[in-house]
Amino acid sequence: MSWSDLSDLLRASILLPLLLGSFIVGTLVQRRLPVAHRGPKTHEMLRLVIDMLVTFAAIVLGLLITNAKTTFDATGDDVRAYAIRIITLDQTLNSYGPAAAALHPLLVRYTQDVVAQTPQGLGAATTQRFGLLTRIEAGMLELPAASNLQRHLRDEALTQLTRRGASPACRSMPC
Repeated sequence: MSWSDLSDLLRASILLPLLLGSFIVGTLVQRRLPVAHRGPKTHEMLRLVIDMLVTFAAIVLGLLITNAKTTFDATGDDVRAYAIRIITLDQTLNSYGPAAAALHPLLVRYTQDVVAQTPQGLGAATTQRFGLLTRIEAGMLELPAASNLQRHLRDEALTQLTRRGASPACRSMPC
């Protein structure tokens, strides 16, 4: 059993006797110290050392908070870029015309799977999402290109699908 497994009440019941014992030991030791060690200069030096330790702790906490915020912001940027790429892919498929309408439900289901993803079912969910992407890609390749515009839009959609898989968002969240 580790320290983190203990309940708050159990931790308090362990720490309270330790703190009281430390207080009693400190009081007994203080009486035995020479007068020079109990003077105002010693108190001032201890106060200075404690002030320095508090300042160092504040600096370390500030750096930890800054690092956490940077990571949070980067993840948020990745998620926004990921969403923009999926929206752009959907718009490209919509621009293609009615022949690409069958791919829209697959893209919606893929997006819902990514949003609903939890760390517990990560392996199975990733395999399922990969299967959806494969079906979307196969559907794009089967789209009939009657004009140069439709060929361009199909190639653009395939490029966007490929970029989506290699995006920075896929490094921070499973694709």
